[in-house]
Parts: sequence; structure tokens; C-alpha cells
Amino acid sequence: MAVAAIFIFQTSFIAALPWPWFYFNFIIVTLVTLLVVADAGTVSWVVFLFGILSDIQAADFFGLNIISLLGALVVTHFALGKFFTNRSLYSFIFLTLAATVSYELIKAALRLSANFIGESVPLQFIITRHSFIDWGYEIAANIFSILIIFYLINYFSRRLKAFFIR
Repeated sequence: MAVAAIFIFQTSFIAALPWPWFYFNFIIVTLVTLLVVADAGTVSWVVFLFGILSDIQAADFFGLNIISLLGALVVTHFALGKFFTNRSLYSFIFLTLAATVSYELIKAALRLSANFIGESVPLQFIITRHSFIDWGYEIAANIFSILIIFYLINYFSRRLKAFFIR
């Protein structure tokens, strides 16, 4: 139920926001937040459901968002396990950066590879001259929102607070 509510919020409300704010990707931010506070199995199913809903709504080929979101999950989970083992603000920021960049790069690579298999689409429709600027805005909006979410979780929960052994 929450997955559907977040998806509806992303596709109806956030997509209708004015200029810099419609770049915010609530699904990626949810992926990072859940990966830090929940187990990877639960997050995998949630991300898979987000991918199915996104693919049903998208005009691209079916499976693009599922594969891109699961790929972003794998990259982010690897980064969380190997590099950012503490759950600090900096790890939240870099995990959001890793998730956003990997999601967009996997999606662009899949669109490009689909060009060779199916109907040929001109390259300017796969990666436009504004793609990198748009990705930069998306990264900035996602990092701004993850800062707010981090401080909300830190204020209302003990889940991210450091503890010291005496």
C-alpha cells in the first residue's frame, strides 16, 4: 500500500512541481532510506514493485525501470556494505549520489542497447544535450531531500544515532 502511495505521489504530485523541484526522484530517495534502515531482502521487493509500477506507467520498453532500479539497488547496497558502513550524513549523501547516478546510467545504457535490438531511435532521444544538466539537478534535489529525511529520522528515532560501549 505504501509503495503505491509513494509511486502515486511521485508521478502525480512531484512531476507537477515547478522547475527545479520536479527533478526530485522520491523512489530513489526511498530506496536509499530503506536500504539504510531495513534489510536488503525487503528493499529488493519494494524496489521491484516500484519498477513494475514505473514500467506500467512509462513509455519505454517494459523492464527498463525494473532493471535500472534493481541495478541501482545492487550498486548502492555494495557501496553501503563495503565503503559506507557507518550511517552518517555523509554516507547518506554519497549513497544517494551512487543510487541516482547508477540508476540514470543503467537506464541510458539499456535504452542505447535496445537501439541495436529493436526499432532504431535517434541518439538525441536517448541522451540529449541537456541530460547531464538534468541529472545534476536530480542529484541536487535528491541530496537536498535526503538531508531532510536524515535529520527527521535522526530526530524522531534512535536508529541512526551512534552508541558507545562503556
